[in-house]
Amino acid sequence: LEAGEVIVDAFDNHEARRTVAEHCRGRGVPCLHAGLSRDGYAEVVWNEAYRVPPDAPGDGCQEPVSRTLSLLVVAVAAESLRMFLSNGTRPSFTITVGDLKVTPI
Repeated sequence: LEAGEVIVDAFDNHEARRTVAEHCRGRGVPCLHAGLSRDGYAEVVWNEAYRVPPDAPGDGCQEPVSRTLSLLVVAVAAESLRMFLSNGTRPSFTITVGDLKVTPI
C-alpha cells in the first residue's frame, strides 16, 4: 500500500460497487463509497462499514432532489477524503435531503 493510496467509488450499480468493495478489501486498499438512493438518502462510507446496496429500479437521476443530493454527497465525500489524507481518520456519513441532515455513522 502506497502512502496516500485510496479509491473513491461513485458507481451507480450493484455489480460495479461489489467488485470495487471486494477488490479493495482483498488488497487492504482504503475505499470511500459515495452514493445516493431515490428517496432523498445518501451515504459516504468507508469500506470497513460499507454494505453494497441493491440496484434501485428506474432512473434516480430524474428525482426532483437528485441534483441537490448529489452536490451534498460530493461535498461530504471530499471532506471525508480530506480528513483521511490529512490525519488518517475515516469518517462515514449518511445524508438526508428532507431535513438537510448530515449524520456521522
